[in-house]
Amino acid sequence: MKINKISKLNTNISAKLVPILACLFPILCLAYGKGYKAIPAILLLFSLPVLFSTSRKILTKDVNVLIGAFLLYFSIFAFSTLLNGDSLSRLDDPSRFILCIPIFVAILRYPPPFAWITKSLVIASYIAGIAALVLVFYYDQGRAFVSGNDFLSKGYMPIQSGNIAMTFGIVCLPIAIYHLNKSALITSVLCSFGAAFGISASYLSGSRGGWVFVPIAIIFLLYMNRKYIQKTKKTLVAFIILIAPTLSMLTVINITPTMQQQPSRIAQLSQEIDMYEGGVKPESESSSGIRLELWRDSGYTFIEAPFVGVGYKKRLELRAQRQDEGLINIPSNYLTSHSHNQYLEALSVRGVLGFIGLMGIFIAPLFIFRKIYRDGDLQAKTIAQCGALSVIMMMGYCLTQAMFKHNSGAIFYPLMTVILLGSGLVLVKKETEK
Repeated sequence: MKINKISKLNTNISAKLVPILACLFPILCLAYGKGYKAIPAILLLFSLPVLFSTSRKILTKDVNVLIGAFLLYFSIFAFSTLLNGDSLSRLDDPSRFILCIPIFVAILRYPPPFAWITKSLVIASYIAGIAALVLVFYYDQGRAFVSGNDFLSKGYMPIQSGNIAMTFGIVCLPIAIYHLNKSALITSVLCSFGAAFGISASYLSGSRGGWVFVPIAIIFLLYMNRKYIQKTKKTLVAFIILIAPTLSMLTVINITPTMQQQPSRIAQLSQEIDMYEGGVKPESESSSGIRLELWRDSGYTFIEAPFVGVGYKKRLELRAQRQDEGLINIPSNYLTSHSHNQYLEALSVRGVLGFIGLMGIFIAPLFIFRKIYRDGDLQAKTIAQCGALSVIMMMGYCLTQAMFKHNSGAIFYPLMTVILLGSGLVLVKKETEK
């Protein structure tokens, strides 16, 4: 009897805290350098009692598809680690996907209300922008989100944090469109400025890879909202509301004296590619040249064992050998680096098997978000768009960065995915039960 009372008490506490913690995660994610760490651990703690007290009826086909994709991703890592004799510490990052499964079940049981989750994403984007502005214009960082020694800045990474900020900015746009549909113009403008802050934070971080899939995100938004665009008599007004804040903010940032003194990252990229094609060694501090050499090395490594990969230890041995033979030219401090491309990292270390596992954690959520959009009401469709955009943008980041080789990316992506998927699936369930 006493055990049952304790179990019921824990479940009641989880019912109150799980939705709050789920919304706090994006808000605190970039509020300070290590903001992405604390909330997931606490959320997992309060999700475990729910996992053991939840009926299996909650494990629908869609839920099992996502859980299966996460389990497959981790299992391939475990198989590769054992096969190639790598350190078990290599399982640390993919284990984050497994740890998000109890959180997924808890959110399905106690989802945050639509208003909570959408507001938390907009607030997160504002916070990302404010943090970036403070770091660049007050801390005098050359690019936002450089890790410092104080509480605010310690733990940031320009590429990782800049990409996360871009996700927050982009997902504000479908939320703004939702409020346009509801004729809530002021709220829509506030959401659009949220997008401006998040996108500007990514710009200030100098993370060029964050912009690769922005055109795809815009095309996706136009396509998914084509009916609204076609039927509205105020298309131009809607376009101005959505786009003007971002364009205005980027313009203001660019004309400040601080930014005038900064070299253009786009011009720098063009110069680096020209240097690389001209045979200039990557030691010339050409980040693009280093990436190209790492990508070339990944291609060589993939050929060695295309199906299961060579593992981490063998990859480094082969890289050092190619460096000695002159097949690649990588600066010494990058010889132990990852591939700076999540897809090539998977192919070189875990082969085609690893690539399949990686694509699974992208395709499975997209498949479910598509069903949520098809079957849900306007709120569910908005959540589905936010979730799909989060996945699409992450797929773009992974072209120029091994996002899941760092704690921030390995936590951010699966946790944001289960929060949005859980919220969307519950909204659809409520709609079908009416």
